[in-house]
Parts: sequence; C-alpha cells; structure tokens
Amino acid sequence: MPSSICGVRLASISSRPLLRWTLIVGPGESLGFAVPAAVGAIFVTSGAPALVLYMAIVVAGACEGAVLGASQAYALRSHLPAVEGGRWVAYTALGAAGAWALGMLPSTLHDFGAPLAVTIATGIVAAPLLVLSLAGPQAHLLRNHLARAWRWVPINVLAWAVALPLTFIPGIFVGEDSSTATIVVAFGLGGVGMAFIAAAVTGAGLLWMLGGNPQADPADGPGT
Repeated sequence: MPSSICGVRLASISSRPLLRWTLIVGPGESLGFAVPAAVGAIFVTSGAPALVLYMAIVVAGACEGAVLGASQAYALRSHLPAVEGGRWVAYTALGAAGAWALGMLPSTLHDFGAPLAVTIATGIVAAPLLVLSLAGPQAHLLRNHLARAWRWVPINVLAWAVALPLTFIPGIFVGEDSSTATIVVAFGLGGVGMAFIAAAVTGAGLLWMLGGNPQADPADGPGT
C-alpha cells in the first residue's frame, strides 16, 4: 500500500480522529444547511420579491455558518485548543453569509431583468470570491496556530467541489408530479450526504495539515 498520494502522507491521516471530526461536523453542517433550505422554500412558495428572498437567504446563510462553525470549533479543541471558538464561529458565520450573497447574486440579477451576459459575467467573477469567503477567514484564524495555514483554502475548495453535486442529484429523480414528502426527503438526503462528505474531506485535510506539525511554531509568525 502506498505511503503517500500526490505528496500527502497517508500515515498523517488516522481513522479515529477523522471519524470524530466527521461525526461532529457532518451533523453540524446538515443542521446548518437546513436553515437556508427551509427559508428558501418558504419564501419561494410564498412568492416573495427577489430582493426579500435574497436578503432572507443571506441571513439564513449566516445561521448555517454559525452552526457549522460551532461544530468545527468543538471538533478543533482536540487538535488546536488555542483557536478561539467564538471568533471561529463568528468568522464562519460571516463567511457563509458572504458565500450565499455571492452565490445568489447571479439569479437575483436575472430576476431583476439583467441581461444574460451580465448574469453570466457576475457568476464568473463571484465564483472565486465565493470559494474564498468561507475558508479564507478561517485560514486567517489558523495562521497563528498552524504552519502554512493557507492550505485550508484549497482543502475546502476540494471538499465543496466534491460535496455540492449531491444537492443537485435529487432533482434528477423528482419532478413536478412528486409529492411534497418525496421532494423533502430526496433533497434532505442530498443535503446530509453533502454535509458528511464535506466534513470527511475537510477533516482529512486538517489531519494532513497537522501531520508531523501539530501546532505552528510561534517563531514562524503570521501567514506561514
């Protein structure tokens, strides 16, 4: 069995800590994601104006981030106890709100009658910013506790690139003639699958970052 894949030492990713992280963060993201999902469903079915829907989803996204951040902060205690849990939750909530704001922007502009070219251009510009909005603030907090903390950003990019498609898969199997219960269950399962896969990938990434260097040397200074 190979000891590394693409330079990642498999020995630094032990199953027990990974399982613990996944079982804490997975339910946290599942619960958090339920907030914007429920808010979106309520506001869309009620025929809310585009701007109202946009603002409601951004606020709900902050709630999702707070729940996700709380679960991650709790799981981080075993690895980086010096990381301030309150700041981690606050940064994650703000980052998630920013991610939802950027993610909803193209469709909101479309609802306001923006030309297709403007909508597409907005999506292209917003995509990299969306990726940075959640993991960037977290990496900023990690930089004083972990060497090369910037690696947390590409780890999250990979995690969400793998996990997010699961939220779209249920749409293949449900249609307008499907019952409300079927739709709720299908997309609910998709959301839970997304949450646990994202948790597993970020957990593996964190353990890889910690491997051989549990905490950054203070002499390294910020940004190492």
